[in-house]
Amino acid sequence: LSMTETTDIPDWNWVEGGCGDMYDPSTAINPDQLKSMWEKSPIRYVENVCTPVLLLLGSKDLRVPYAQGLKYYKILKARKVPVEIYVYEDCHSLKKTPHDADVFMQTALWLEKYSS
Repeated sequence: LSMTETTDIPDWNWVEGGCGDMYDPSTAINPDQLKSMWEKSPIRYVENVCTPVLLLLGSKDLRVPYAQGLKYYKILKARKVPVEIYVYEDCHSLKKTPHDADVFMQTALWLEKYSS
């Protein structure tokens, strides 16, 4: 729900959240839609997370606000879940060459660390 007003693709959130086929900003969300979105929200299940997590976030991401990733990180860290976070000054796809290379390296290092 919180992404709907900050993302550049609010209709995607609406459909994935189970709220209908088309997002209409002039319509108020109803309790059933709120429940549907909550049931699909990663934050709802954060207490069940026990496996290591790697978060690669773009500070200029218009699709998924990176502040939500930071919040997820803080909750996991507080719960003592192994979690690493890297924030890049980039968009959703982290496509700038230096960022792409670092994402590749951090992912490889993370996989090596947690696969053995």
